[in-house]
Amino acid sequence: WKMMETKSTQYNRIREIMFEKLKKFGTDVKDKTGRNVAYVQGKASGFKHPDNVEQFIQVLRWNREQIPKLQDRVNSLCEKHKDLAQSENKCSQEYTVLGGHENEHPQIAEYIRGFGDCQAAMSEQHFMMHAKFDEIRADWKMMETKDLVEIEKMHDKANRALTDARYWRSHSNPSKMQEAESRYKQYSLELVEMIERLREKKEQLYPDYIRRMAEAQVEFYRQGYELAQRLVQQLDTIGPVSVAPVRSLAMDFDIAQNMEEDPNTPANKSAVKNPYGLSQAPAAAAAPAALPPRPSGQKQARGIYQFVGSNHDELSFNPGDILTIIDQSGDWWTAELNGRRGVIPGNYVQLL
Repeated sequence: WKMMETKSTQYNRIREIMFEKLKKFGTDVKDKTGRNVAYVQGKASGFKHPDNVEQFIQVLRWNREQIPKLQDRVNSLCEKHKDLAQSENKCSQEYTVLGGHENEHPQIAEYIRGFGDCQAAMSEQHFMMHAKFDEIRADWKMMETKDLVEIEKMHDKANRALTDARYWRSHSNPSKMQEAESRYKQYSLELVEMIERLREKKEQLYPDYIRRMAEAQVEFYRQGYELAQRLVQQLDTIGPVSVAPVRSLAMDFDIAQNMEEDPNTPANKSAVKNPYGLSQAPAAAAAPAALPPRPSGQKQARGIYQFVGSNHDELSFNPGDILTIIDQSGDWWTAELNGRRGVIPGNYVQLL
């Protein structure tokens, strides 16, 4: 009987202990839920800190908005310079190809190649400025990814401690209220110190970042101006384009030419001459007949551009050749070179 009485007493004690634990657990859950609800409400409406702390919180809110916004603008500017550099580089490559085409006017080809070379140099300058901007962007981003993140963590601790202190005050629990207030004071002091360090860091680094970007832009535009000036001077040395005289198709060509050839045989491109006489003359073209030496007193001219005749009555010559001018009527002149006579474009030579 005594054993049963002892066990019954132990059982009742265990039941009381379990009941007290369950009751405490229920109270803790209720308090934790209440504090979490108060925290969410405070986060939605904005936590109201004491005035001496709130003034620093306002500084934090401004930096939290400004630093990522400025960082985003620097990112955008950096990417635009990179895109421009890539576009200029592509433009340079395309202009190099276009300027080397066999059917292009020799002077226009020089214009195109000169502009392509200028774009290549501008692309290099743009890449250099992008590299400087990218370095500044990396330094700038540290404020957002490190400094602000650490401050926000401390800010959240202070907000939770403030919420707990006010919750325990409203629920008349002085001991827990004092403990929460003590935590809030500690977190607030650390938070204010971190905000002040961030402010000091901004005041030291922002002017340096902005000045470095300005100096990079000044260097880029200075180099760009010099490159553009050199291009203009280069184009001035080329001079205005000498327009080739308009020619018509001779009416005595053979329409049946090549009709009997195998259609799978590649075309003889070397026999085709471009409008400016840059390619080789057709192999079948007849050379002008040799003439006796010219009489004295006739004009002479020096070849400025290469001209390769494609018709039997045209006289081929190279830059620097000295031609005897027989007749200057119209755009096509009659000239003589090395005992051969034919017509030439008058604006491809310079009278001596």
